[in-house]
Amino acid sequence: MSFWDVPGVKPGVLTGDAAWGLLKYAKEHEFAIPAFNCTSTSTVNAVLEAGQALNRPVVIQFSEGGSAFFAGESLPNEKGTLQASILGAIVGAHYVRQVAPAYGIPVLCHSDNCAKKSLPWFDGMLEADQSFFSCHGEPLFSSHMLNLSEEPNEENIAICAKYFKRMAPMNLILEMKIGITGGVEDGVDNSGVSKEKLYPTPENVYKVWEGLAPISEKFTIAAAFGNVHGVYKPELLHDFQKFCAGKVGKEKPYFFVFHGGSGSEKHHIRTALKAGAVKMNVDTDTQWAYWQGLLTFYKAKEGYLQGQIGNPESADKPNKSFYDPRKWVRESELSLVKRVKQLINVTADPTASATPADPRPEARLAELKATAQALCAPGKGFLASDESAGPWLRAGHAEAKTIPDNIENRAAYRSMCFTTPGLSENISGVILHWETLFQKDAAGNEMVDLIRNAGMLAGIKLDKGYDKKGMWGTATGPLGHPETSCRGLDDLQQRAAQCYQKGARFAKWRNVLQLDPAKGLPSDLAIKDSAYVLARYASICQSEGLCPIVEPEVVPNGDHDIAYCQKMTEKVLSVHFRVLQEHNVYLEGAVLKPNMVKNGLDGPRASPEEIATLTCDTLLRTVPAAMPGIFFLSGDTPLDVDNEDSATINLSTMNKLYKGRLPWHLSFSYGKALQKTCIVTWLGKDKNKAAAQTALKSRAEANTRAVRGEYQPGSCASVGTDGNIKGAAGPY
Repeated sequence: MSFWDVPGVKPGVLTGDAAWGLLKYAKEHEFAIPAFNCTSTSTVNAVLEAGQALNRPVVIQFSEGGSAFFAGESLPNEKGTLQASILGAIVGAHYVRQVAPAYGIPVLCHSDNCAKKSLPWFDGMLEADQSFFSCHGEPLFSSHMLNLSEEPNEENIAICAKYFKRMAPMNLILEMKIGITGGVEDGVDNSGVSKEKLYPTPENVYKVWEGLAPISEKFTIAAAFGNVHGVYKPELLHDFQKFCAGKVGKEKPYFFVFHGGSGSEKHHIRTALKAGAVKMNVDTDTQWAYWQGLLTFYKAKEGYLQGQIGNPESADKPNKSFYDPRKWVRESELSLVKRVKQLINVTADPTASATPADPRPEARLAELKATAQALCAPGKGFLASDESAGPWLRAGHAEAKTIPDNIENRAAYRSMCFTTPGLSENISGVILHWETLFQKDAAGNEMVDLIRNAGMLAGIKLDKGYDKKGMWGTATGPLGHPETSCRGLDDLQQRAAQCYQKGARFAKWRNVLQLDPAKGLPSDLAIKDSAYVLARYASICQSEGLCPIVEPEVVPNGDHDIAYCQKMTEKVLSVHFRVLQEHNVYLEGAVLKPNMVKNGLDGPRASPEEIATLTCDTLLRTVPAAMPGIFFLSGDTPLDVDNEDSATINLSTMNKLYKGRLPWHLSFSYGKALQKTCIVTWLGKDKNKAAAQTALKSRAEANTRAVRGEYQPGSCASVGTDGNIKGAAGPY
């Protein structure tokens, strides 16, 4: 058994029972998880890189001052408010949550050494935990530390108990400190304290147990046993354990934290580990290591770092490759990685000598990743051509609705679209209905071959829609029926394999969630069901070589405002990504197709800037950076809104406002919003083919400009709102 076998342990940030279970495992196997104070994304990345290289869990922690630095030294950080420290810690925690899964190791996200004067910082972090908990069912951080050791023991324990009562309902772990650490630590100078005051007594440590154990078991104690510069008596921890064991009848009841791990003798560390130390703080060593990387680089390249032009090789030779921050910051990171590895090994878990083998075939993962990357080609998106009936029935246009819906017309229209000259310059993948995947055009050409020969990938819609009878006991929403669950899992394995053999390389599954603030929709049941179904679909598709599009669509029907859509979309996506991880879905080999955050069709209208801001902020809070691409569905719009142009404008506004700030390819997966003008131009007549293809190509090019944030509203010809009627609704 290794730490990977602890229930709930997975790559990424752990909280609650999973985090506590990891600490219990560490205590049982006499190792500690090293904790590193980080002040920037660079130092966070270096610690994670070292943990990844050794397959070890780590603690990323933020001090009050380090948090303020993380947010930016120029920001106000008034005494009694500490707003920059609060912001920096929260941003740091969100950053760790986003990147940690990509490094493939468990991580505890912790705040360090909060003194009494810094309690506003602690309060701000707990408020962020509560907000995150209300949306995701877990706190933002794994744990927090209160360092009130400067206060009288009674006051220290009382304040800790007060805060612990706030933390326990969120399953947060509290680290507290009792006893004075000699020397200077986090701005507190105890270098003149007499030696006898450096060490707490067994009786004092037991008072911590009496004050905190009735609230929750999830607390650790940093019981001081020496000087920050190396005068340690870790054998005292054994005395503390024996005293408490005699009181509570439990062997080694305490979970200790070893502060001042930098520069400690190995035998001191081993003594502390045997006494139940489960976390070891290292700080001074790593600060020096980061600086040493830069210092070594400067000394080696000094002649290249005296000006932008001119070096020992030539007076005219540029030095950009040397003074580029990416170069010298990386040298600091590599030096830090080396030192972090050494410190991890000192505290290592003897049972985790090897990385557990990934049961997913490496070649299959590589194939899925390559497919996802091809789908996320710059400037490109999807043509959603997966309607079961003719797409003209869902176009929402009176004249288009008159086109006869038969298999010949569907084949003629779709083959016309797939053979549009130059379409692959804007479209990376085409989503097909089952009929189309196995269909031929009038000339006998396989539809799949038309797509592939044009330089695009073929995809397949695999859900079988939903029954409007809905789920028993759920409320009727604005679509006029109860909440629903999509069908198709029963034979999905066989169908996915069949589609791959036919030439499909990606797949789509759409789940529908309705919004109604008065009825509390979507319900937790509907969200959980959608997350489970989409996760099972995605994992089955990946096992058969299909890159899954995950589509939890929060439909716009209703009179809600954009704020309610934002709140529920964030909740929906958070749950879905947690369940995707539980089902071993390889995010690098999948893409997301969400709704934009918009007002209800009958609600107060939001501007493109509001839609863009709330949509991107929601995605940044919920979608891991490991996922390569996000492809929006356009969603229905009111009859007086141009569906094509509004979808393009919204996408362009997002990419313009958030240029350079998003970790994923942000693009389109449009059906009606790509095809409406094309359909109305074609109208089922072969003589209109060239004009219809021009219309499709023009709208595809407009959306490529939108992916770059460069679309000018109205610059692409559109049928507009003339002839708008309600299109077909429901499953398709």
